[in-house]
Amino acid sequence: MKILAIESSCDETAAAVIEDGRKILSSVVDTQIATHALYGGVVPEIASRRHMEAVVRVTEQALKDAEMDKHDVDAVAATCAPGLIGALLVGANFGKSLAFAMNKPFIPVHHIRGHIAATYLAYPELKPPFLTLIASGGHSEIVMVKSYTEFEILQLLAQNPGRVFSKEQIYDIVWKESYFGDYNIVMSHISHIREKIEDDPGNPVYIQTVWGVGYKFNEKAGSE
Repeated sequence: MKILAIESSCDETAAAVIEDGRKILSSVVDTQIATHALYGGVVPEIASRRHMEAVVRVTEQALKDAEMDKHDVDAVAATCAPGLIGALLVGANFGKSLAFAMNKPFIPVHHIRGHIAATYLAYPELKPPFLTLIASGGHSEIVMVKSYTEFEILQLLAQNPGRVFSKEQIYDIVWKESYFGDYNIVMSHISHIREKIEDDPGNPVYIQTVWGVGYKFNEKAGSE
């Protein structure tokens, strides 16, 4: 799975193409360090305007470096929180619009969880559980990563927008084994994923329940 990822949470506009969550096909960064150095810190309004100027150019360069056309990507992801609200809106809205135009799934990314996931890019052999230190502005913390099962479930659903998977199917595919016990473990992971990616987990937009059948990734999520 190849994902076009967009980042604009603070003072750098970035785009990258990632394959299967482990391999970087391209990575392009437009930094604003020199601009904000004049003011002794990041100026949110200036940052937002610079993102607007750079986001298309950076994205096009990332696709070019990956030797891909935008239609070759399987999904579009963008940082949606936390960060400077104006800056976030540039990348998130651009990503949503691009996903809608290409009829591809849009995946909202939590900034801090993105830092954790980046560890897999630096150390492809790494597997949970592990302890990680996140040093990111006012969000520094130590996190115990127990599993990445939730990410595998999200990937399965996002790769197949509109397709309904039963709890049994999700378990068999993600855990790679048949299970004859309680499938509430799948429901628990779905609930945790919604807490991370949905604005209102009680009224999910991205991962929807098809009552009596299972779950699906909303094929129209990128347009909402």
